[in-house]
Amino acid sequence: MHNTVKHAEATEVWISFKTAGELELTYSDNGKGIDWNHLRPFANGLENMKKRIADIGGKLVFGQDTGMSLSIIIPASV
Repeated sequence: MHNTVKHAEATEVWISFKTAGELELTYSDNGKGIDWNHLRPFANGLENMKKRIADIGGKLVFGQDTGMSLSIIIPASV
């Protein structure tokens, strides 16, 4: 949420949880999204998130239709 407030200029945030053999947390906002072609040099927050989630057998999926969205999917056995 910190990056949403600091960078995205979003006015709304949605958070949802699903469970069906795995836990899925989805976070999305109506901000300006992530410009993948112009990430700050040495910015490692996204890579750190991916690594931490992978370390517990999960995956991090980004979507970007309007604003930004990400889903964290973790096996229920973790």
